[in-house]
Amino acid sequence: PQNLHIQFAILGTVNLLVTLFTGILIAAILRSKKLRKQPFDLYLVFLAIPDFLFGFSCMLTCLLSVRGSAYVGEGMCAYQSAYIIFSVVANTWMAAVITYQIHKLLRYSNVRRRYIPPTTNGVCCHAACVYAWGAFWGGLSAAQSDIFGMT
Repeated sequence: PQNLHIQFAILGTVNLLVTLFTGILIAAILRSKKLRKQPFDLYLVFLAIPDFLFGFSCMLTCLLSVRGSAYVGEGMCAYQSAYIIFSVVANTWMAAVITYQIHKLLRYSNVRRRYIPPTTNGVCCHAACVYAWGAFWGGLSAAQSDIFGMT
């Protein structure tokens, strides 16, 4: 149907913009030596990476669907399932890690105790754990595991 092709074209264009703007944000922080050393700026980068990957992947699948030739089979569904689940899990857990750090900062400042932010290695370790957790769930979703009855 022609209407569906228009919807895919609009969604693909919106996701192209998401990819562009999150890519600019990530590049701007990573290009600045001063910002790269700030733990909360690094957390922002790690929070934006799943959005970038989601926007890019969704843009590709939508624009391929506009052509009408690539939205076929279970392979495309497994790919979409993997990147959607990874992005949702990674964003949610990264936001939880950031919330914990902000809560810790506020709790320490409330009792006039010095807050020591996580090191760059600590932030990278947090992100690696979160991404591994997201990749696990994305992979499980893509594998159509019998554990959840998705055969």
